[in-house]
Amino acid sequence: MSPAKKSDRRRLIAAMEELETKGYAVGMGRDDCSTCASARLSELADKIVYWNMQDEERAFTRRGAMTLLPEGIYVGWDGDAEEIMAAFRAQDFQVKWNGDAGLRILILPA
Repeated sequence: MSPAKKSDRRRLIAAMEELETKGYAVGMGRDDCSTCASARLSELADKIVYWNMQDEERAFTRRGAMTLLPEGIYVGWDGDAEEIMAAFRAQDFQVKWNGDAGLRILILPA
């Protein structure tokens, strides 16, 4: 199935699964905050990528919804920003990041 025929949520998950195969510990809305997610995932791997519960609540109309709102979702990370952005672009998302390693990457619907 091409990325364009999958729901936004399914494509987000596919990007995260791809990053997981590249050695990233991933978190998809499990943790209450970015600090919690970063701390938990950093114990599992040197490279991490995640969004937290608050991000998910802002990005979707409701928990479990399949369509990403136009404002997108921010992902926290530690690793290779280009590799992370490529995984989301491969799933037909737009990606915005200003190059600052201390800032999260914004994933937007195409």
